[in-house]
Amino acid sequence: MGKEELMDELFGNYTNISYEQLLETLHKFDKQDNFESNHKVHKRDFQKEFLDHNGFPSNLERSVIGLDILGYSQMEKGKQDLVPFLFKLLLEETYKSLMEYEFFLFHVYKNGIESLRKGFIPTGDGGFQILPNPLFSLVFAIHFQTNLQFFLCGRIYPELSKFYSEGIKLRYAMTYDELFRFDNNYYGKAIIHSARIMSKDKLDRCLMDAKSYRWFQDQFNGIETLEMMDYAMFQNSEAFSNFEPKYFEREKGMVIGDCPNHNGIQNIIVQDIGEINAKKDVLNVYNLFCQFSYEHLEINSKKRNKIRISLGNLNTTGIQN
Repeated sequence: MGKEELMDELFGNYTNISYEQLLETLHKFDKQDNFESNHKVHKRDFQKEFLDHNGFPSNLERSVIGLDILGYSQMEKGKQDLVPFLFKLLLEETYKSLMEYEFFLFHVYKNGIESLRKGFIPTGDGGFQILPNPLFSLVFAIHFQTNLQFFLCGRIYPELSKFYSEGIKLRYAMTYDELFRFDNNYYGKAIIHSARIMSKDKLDRCLMDAKSYRWFQDQFNGIETLEMMDYAMFQNSEAFSNFEPKYFEREKGMVIGDCPNHNGIQNIIVQDIGEINAKKDVLNVYNLFCQFSYEHLEINSKKRNKIRISLGNLNTTGIQN
């Protein structure tokens, strides 16, 4: 992937084929109604004459972080009905904290939060966020989990938090694979694999595919190295070598910082789960457990809340089955 492609806002001007475009070409290539015997239909090279001619699909590698709320279908009716609202609330809080604390990374989204929203596919009790690469996805998951923890502790929306007194748990699945656009929607292996990996998880784990794991190896000598990540190490990676230092703030950022007391990761453990069978796919999966600290400034009181948060679950029982 070239640097220009990495720096685009999700897909930039990358090809988006519409339904009308494909239908128009199909009418030139094929006929809508056929009253002849099917064996008389002339066999043509559909791949070359139709798909390749339209440049469809036009794939790019992108990272997808899938997430959903555990136990949604077993919740009491009132709580269940409110889950889509609660998830959207936490999602919007996550977008705000990303643009506030991770602007060094997310400045590539020229229209800010609105650009991030365009890369989200909702499912009601969760969804799939499309991002440029796995580091973006990890930072997204960290901030979402942070906002969930603040909610559960009653630091944001305390009355709503009390309503969900039994707690809320999320599971995450990170993938890095091909995506394409059709009719302004997103499709491809990255989304399919994220959904299938997440479907194998019955706990609040953070799972990732082998391509995401290897990406961290290639860029940062492994995802565990993020514990000691600083600006110099970040800039030495091929994927981010052209990031502008003017956006870097030493004391901000959950992963990239240059200050001993900055918010950040204290502990990362990765477990090789091995192969899992999801429908007809065989996927190599890793289990990620991450602990990090965060200091939250309350807008009204100006008080600071310090918190340590865990992303994922070290229990690997039952994932392979």
